Amino acid sequence: MKYIHKASAGFTLVEMLLALAVLGMTAAIVVFNAPQRRSVAQQQAQTFAARLQLAQETVILTGTPLRLDLDAKGYEFFRFEEGEWRSKISELPPGGKFLVHVDLQVGASDSTYENQRYLGAKYAEETENRYVLIDPIGAVTPFSVLFSGEDPITVSMKSTGVVQIGRQ
Repeated sequence: MKYIHKASAGFTLVEMLLALAVLGMTAAIVVFNAPQRRSVAQQQAQTFAARLQLAQETVILTGTPLRLDLDAKGYEFFRFEEGEWRSKISELPPGGKFLVHVDLQVGASDSTYENQRYLGAKYAEETENRYVLIDPIGAVTPFSVLFSGEDPITVSMKSTGVVQIGRQ
């Protein structure tokens, strides 16, 4: 008696190659659509911009002016209540520390200031805290903060209260 072998159970070469091709395409789609890793400067800039926007909205909704104190190490928000500036109020956006080097420019500056700064001149105001007033009618002292790093990014607030993030 002769035995007839049935095709062995399993996958053919074509089926295996097709399955690998589908897996490869799926992996490529996932890799290309995954969010890119942000640098520390980008994370700091986006957090700072979000807190500025929150502060602007808080001022408009409550009708109470805010002050933003800035220096190279960090920032803090203050509210004007009962004749004095107070911090650590739960309705205020939290302050923060800058984890990367920042360059601050508050208010208008002229070309003389910029030239002397470029040449390395030090001013007393560069070592002190700078502050920005945010008024309930939406007016703001214009300023910008440059977050240095492998991918420098600037956060600025216009005199109209618009917060912008841009690449350097």
